[in-house]
Amino acid sequence: MKVSRDSTFANWCEYLVSNSLQGRSEPVAGLVGKVRSISETGKYLIMERLDDVSRSLSGIQYPVWLNDGFKRSAYGMTTSGDVKIRDYGTLKLGDVLATYCPRFDEAPVPRVVSCGYDHEYAALEGKQIGIDAGRAVHKVKGHPNHAMKVCVGSHRSNRVEFLVHWALSDMNADEYKAFGVLECSRSGKYLVMERLPDLPPHFTGSRPEFPWWLVDTSDACLGVTAEGGAKIRCYSEIRLGDVLARASLKVFP
Repeated sequence: MKVSRDSTFANWCEYLVSNSLQGRSEPVAGLVGKVRSISETGKYLIMERLDDVSRSLSGIQYPVWLNDGFKRSAYGMTTSGDVKIRDYGTLKLGDVLATYCPRFDEAPVPRVVSCGYDHEYAALEGKQIGIDAGRAVHKVKGHPNHAMKVCVGSHRSNRVEFLVHWALSDMNADEYKAFGVLECSRSGKYLVMERLPDLPPHFTGSRPEFPWWLVDTSDACLGVTAEGGAKIRCYSEIRLGDVLARASLKVFP
């Protein structure tokens, strides 16, 4: 059992990766330790037990999206002697999720809540204005250009959107411009993003190109920016298994 002491991001990454690769035939599916279950908040995660590797890692394969691919501690051994990845809580998804655009990092957008604790977000929770993927959508007190998504049960939807946003922004991806800017609390319960109202009937403004890995590409996923264009505001369902499986594998020398 892995217990989050602060942010639940790593636990959710491992759950989402394991769950999306379950039952797939690609070689990468057999390389990661299986996550058996996760709590609603993501604080507790149960994974198959993988003991320290006692032999050389030479010849062992690992995917390019594994952030700690060169760390010996990231690998473990099953009782039958097979080596699997047991630590994949941070990912380099930008390499396989987006088109890499090498340029200087832009100044980060100021956060609404600098420290990211739940009670700070809760204090800003305003009137409910909608529902999205099982989450209540609220106004943000003192921030009329933002909206807050609050998970009622599982924090999965917020964690998926934050994972996508984090990966695209980290790589300076061109695709990043199509998504509403957001931030997430350490637990994942609260997500604050740029407020994007519904598209008006017969909308004629510019529309973003939907990436292939996004499941829902309907107008319901879009919202209007302050400049009159459209951005993607809902993306909690992605084809993560396809993204991970099409990435290349590396081999320890």
